[in-house]
Amino acid sequence: MGDAMPPSERGKDEERSEVLRELESGPSRPLTDEEREAAEHDPGRRPRVYAPESERVPKEPAPEDQAVADGVPTHPDSTHLGLSPSDIRNS
Repeated sequence: MGDAMPPSERGKDEERSEVLRELESGPSRPLTDEEREAAEHDPGRRPRVYAPESERVPKEPAPEDQAVADGVPTHPDSTHLGLSPSDIRNS
């Protein structure tokens, strides 16, 4: 389970920390009647279906996919992603 409180806020509000600890470690609450009924009628996830190789058709990539494939940074801070530490030092 992930931590509900950001690291920068830990230890600053003891009351909030205690409430979050209780919520995270305590038992889960019982479902409401509405939630129980919805769960009974929920079909769940459909199984994945894979097309045989002979029926697969290539599709054109979305513009943002092509930018990633071409190595164009999609975010100003993402220029280092995908590089090894030595590539970063040498760039």
